Amino acid sequence: MCLRALEIRYGPNVHQLILRDPIKDDFMLVSDFSHNAIYQISLTDQSVQGIKAQDRKVLTGVAYSPVNDLVIWGTEASELYIMHLNGTGKKMLPIFLSEGNRYYPKRFAVDYSTGNIYYTATGDSNLKTRTESHVGVLSLNGKYRVLFTGLDYPYGLAVYPSKGQLFYTNCRSNPHLGQASMDGSQSSVLLNISSDWPTELTVDYKTDYLYWINYLEDSINYFKLDGTNHSTLTKYPNSNPLGIAFYQDYLFLSTKSYFHMIKLKISNPNETTEFAEHAELGIISVINIYSSAVQNKNALCSADNGNCSTFCFPIPGGRVCGCENGVELKEGSSTDCSNVITCPMEFIHGRVVSPCTGKIGQRCDYECTESGYKKNEVIPSITCTASGMWSRHTHCLCQRIP
Repeated sequence: MCLRALEIRYGPNVHQLILRDPIKDDFMLVSDFSHNAIYQISLTDQSVQGIKAQDRKVLTGVAYSPVNDLVIWGTEASELYIMHLNGTGKKMLPIFLSEGNRYYPKRFAVDYSTGNIYYTATGDSNLKTRTESHVGVLSLNGKYRVLFTGLDYPYGLAVYPSKGQLFYTNCRSNPHLGQASMDGSQSSVLLNISSDWPTELTVDYKTDYLYWINYLEDSINYFKLDGTNHSTLTKYPNSNPLGIAFYQDYLFLSTKSYFHMIKLKISNPNETTEFAEHAELGIISVINIYSSAVQNKNALCSADNGNCSTFCFPIPGGRVCGCENGVELKEGSSTDCSNVITCPMEFIHGRVVSPCTGKIGQRCDYECTESGYKKNEVIPSITCTASGMWSRHTHCLCQRIP
């Protein structure tokens, strides 16, 4: 294990860290509860680097989206931040700060098909009721959609894009493991739990097992996604387990009692080793692992966002398109939202050809459909501009045959 001082330098903002050489693959992002800081830890040599400097804001979830090369994290002050992995380009997305909101992001899960971030949001702890608590999804351009509500204290979250499913834990009243399609439909209870605090969870895509923490019972538990097998894998008495993540037949655990993580072999839970024991690390509350070799994706959403104008939602057996909160699909369209500008697919004497859908930025081929006209050889293709107009005058695209 490489135990070295954190090699960091500060950017113009004292609360921003610039990584000299960020780890590009096979790493975990962790949220340090003791210091309200985010660190990057190599899965190969256990070296540690700072991502976000310490401050007084209590961190919640943290995740990495390789599609955009962005780190995302939340705070209990209802703030949501994004930043490049090297520490540059930090900005806040005001999704949870709109007037009337009384919730904050708790945990995140990345859909590697699109780069969209799924999240659990928990109501203000000072409120007697948590009517604002929900599971939702956001794109890193600031659009979001509430997928389903009716939860008391949604906590852990995992997504399974190739199957179109998401999994979550709900704490306090009605504690349970739950599931839904990734568009928020067909939500249901997988397993009712007697303890009030089922917290973090992670999925092994190879075996279809879900692993989850029972915080009050100090236990790590498993659940076969077809419902045929569930039990306790192991217990760590008086440890207060906090974070959990799966990687290469191992579970990585963090606890409130240890200033290091535990690497546990699933096939032999008694075979454990200490992981990332570093003098500058405090209590790790969240573990999020990224490896390019383990990117579960939905094939339809991975290709050009599934031809969806806003959100492409993996669902069992396929995909559906969706829009941001308060916006619906255009009448007669299964892909385009009513607030999205598109370029016209047909024009005088011709039309744009598939697979182009007329979305802003698309470079498209076209054909002339009216008898006596041919394609202008000088203009082989056209691009849809931000104004909703094609880059060339459409009356010039089809020329009369002499």
